[in-house]
Amino acid sequence: MLKRNLLLLGAVLMVLGTTSAHATSQWTRKTGLACNVCHSVFPRLTYYGEQYQRNGYQDPTAKEGDGDTFHQKYNDELTVPKLQDMFGVRLNLTPVSYKTNAITKGADAEKAGQWTLGNQDWIQFFVAGPIFKDVSFFAEMEHTKSSFKFSWAHISLHNILGSSTANIRAGYLSAVEWSSHTNRLPIFPVLKNKAFEVKNPTADNTQDINSPRPSVDYYGYTGPFIWWAGVSPGSAATDTDTGVSYWGGLRADINDKIGGAFEGSSVTFWAEHGTEVDNVNTGATKYYNTSARNRYQAATNIRYSGLDFQGSYIWGNDADWDLTDGDADNASFWGVGVQAAWLMAGKWYPAIAFDRVVNKGAASSVNDPLLVTPALSYLVRENLRMGVYATLDLNDKEGHTKQNLYLYNIRVMF
Repeated sequence: MLKRNLLLLGAVLMVLGTTSAHATSQWTRKTGLACNVCHSVFPRLTYYGEQYQRNGYQDPTAKEGDGDTFHQKYNDELTVPKLQDMFGVRLNLTPVSYKTNAITKGADAEKAGQWTLGNQDWIQFFVAGPIFKDVSFFAEMEHTKSSFKFSWAHISLHNILGSSTANIRAGYLSAVEWSSHTNRLPIFPVLKNKAFEVKNPTADNTQDINSPRPSVDYYGYTGPFIWWAGVSPGSAATDTDTGVSYWGGLRADINDKIGGAFEGSSVTFWAEHGTEVDNVNTGATKYYNTSARNRYQAATNIRYSGLDFQGSYIWGNDADWDLTDGDADNASFWGVGVQAAWLMAGKWYPAIAFDRVVNKGAASSVNDPLLVTPALSYLVRENLRMGVYATLDLNDKEGHTKQNLYLYNIRVMF
């Protein structure tokens, strides 16, 4: 059976590797620009793509916002975009993967590896673009094997009073959207850096620093700088408790006015302070235990010709990790996440990622991630990407079971 499946998989890959992907994303349909104007190897944005995004999906080089340019005009007050220019689809599949020590066999608890074949990870439907000049909308709906959910969704006001220093968004947002390094639209679309994912396991208001959270935020940019600040009630917009998180960041770019071979490179510092509230006790004493949470990030992105390097040092602490009614159990952590890739001949994309997270205090440290992932992707067309990944577990701590992961992944957008 395994031999037959592998032969079938090989035949499918040969067909995919020699067939054109004719459909393109909504941005190309609307503007006529190639996908690689905004994406190096999608979903990773180019420097132009980053500017296009923060300008409300409008040409950042235009003197005036062009959000109405590609719309149907009905009168002076109404322009409507074409639906096909707002609607896009992304598909992520892992035809074959293998994880070591994934299965426990027999009474002696012997470990064995596990093959997975034909896994459809997710399909995403997203609607995005300017509703009209300087007002944009983004909504991403993701369907997996077990759920259908909104991931990211926001409405944004751009260039308020004609200035790039005043932009406001509301919806489900990332607190580090404008950082030099995020887990959103990354170099490695399949595997994320682990330091971004650290969070309190039981609190009502806890969030990792990157995942979508109900928020209102402000950002502005001029010259080489972009800055932002935001506020969130926690994991749900309807939270009724007292916990709130605040954050802010500052990024400095080597922009097009500075120019040079490193154009688009940047450095960032970001910080968050918030409170976490017990959500286990649902009685009258629900709010009896509230603790402070702090998160920080220092990040950089270096762009040079086909080189793209992103790195973060992320650290933080929780005054009470498990939020029980016992003594406070202070916990802290630090982590390093790195992703780097080189686009060769516009097609080949060798890359490597590194992860290390160190937990201290109440948080368990036995299974702290210490991972390195080499990868090689091939861009069949601008909107069809194939890649092989090997995540190697370097954690040698006693009590930790090493698990290496090897996979073949296909991503397409249209």
